Amino acid sequence: RIDVLTPDGQGHYVKKELARHLDQPHGLALGPDGKVYVGVVGGVKRFDLADPATIEDVIGGKSGVQGPPGNGRHPLESLLFTKAGTLLVNVGSQTDNCEDDAGNPAKGGQPCPETIAANPHAQVREYSFDWASGRATGWRVFADGLRNSMGLAQYPSSGLILQAENSRDSIDQVMPGLANDEDLPPVEINILEAGGHYGWPYCYGADIPSPEYAHWDCSKYRAPLVELPAHAAPLGMAYWH
Repeated sequence: RIDVLTPDGQGHYVKKELARHLDQPHGLALGPDGKVYVGVVGGVKRFDLADPATIEDVIGGKSGVQGPPGNGRHPLESLLFTKAGTLLVNVGSQTDNCEDDAGNPAKGGQPCPETIAANPHAQVREYSFDWASGRATGWRVFADGLRNSMGLAQYPSSGLILQAENSRDSIDQVMPGLANDEDLPPVEINILEAGGHYGWPYCYGADIPSPEYAHWDCSKYRAPLVELPAHAAPLGMAYWH
């Protein structure tokens, strides 16, 4: 569900329910049309604050525009409307680090299947809109190699886009001699640029090959702007003025 908190003038807030029966709502964004957009598993819905009961599918569902696959370990959506009026949507990875259904490590010489599927994972998509009709018109891959982009933020003046990455778990299981995964790999904050590839699942941190892909060429991928502690797990990001 989605609630709104309204100040009561006495230092407290009054809670009111706006929408319910949503499938794991996470990302929220105010659209150029003044409506509220909410990311749900497999798509995006929107509603007017003046009439939240009229919630509708914008991406996925009954919209006619393909949404994220909505399966696997990371189905939550994060959303960001850009200065150009397009919508960036996180498509989290299906797996931890491209293991198969039985939990076996990835085959190091081959591309990760979920990243090249018909409806791929581990990317940020950019959805375009016809704002005269308010309808989404399609999407492209904005950036790739991103395990789970739960934080997205754009600096208002420059338009610089930052992404907060939730990095992999259990790296100690494929690194003999590593006692645990408490310090590896780092969580990343990346400068997100159109066409960029940021390495998952082949590389982590400052372009270091993952154990499953020990001989992979990581030099072509984008290194993080900032490394945070392992498992910091940012779930959102915003600029504060």
